[in-house]
Amino acid sequence: MSKRAFYLFGLLLAAVWFLCGCTEQGNANTADPSGQTNNTPAALAPESLSGKSYTFTVTSNQGFLEPFNSGYTIDFNSETSYTLHPAGQNGQATPDRQGNYTYDARMGIVHFAETAPQSGRTIDAALTYTSPTAGTAHLTGRNGESQDVVFYQSAP
Repeated sequence: MSKRAFYLFGLLLAAVWFLCGCTEQGNANTADPSGQTNNTPAALAPESLSGKSYTFTVTSNQGFLEPFNSGYTIDFNSETSYTLHPAGQNGQATPDRQGNYTYDARMGIVHFAETAPQSGRTIDAALTYTSPTAGTAHLTGRNGESQDVVFYQSAP
């Protein structure tokens, strides 16, 4: 093997070693779990919504009552009941809505079943937390309605 080929092979080997080296974050397969963080949306979601309030702003709407860029707040009164406070549009007062809900923190799904003023209306919300107190959601109704929102926790 020629001297030139030997140097080129060494240079190629050094380049591969350099490109495959460790990152500044260290080894991700460490046996110490305290050195690892889990920032997936499910890991950011609270275990319970009870006692919390969230404020929502509509970013897209197809068939729901709340128009684009409107807002509402949902108070999760207990582990199973909620009150939705719509923000009135154009000076119009809108009555609160109440109902029951189930929440699956692991999947980020809330199932709402309205009991007043319109009993029987159901909505599913898929929550994606971007922080422990905020995120985005996609809501769907049983008749094909859909709505996208951004939300943040507005009370404990």
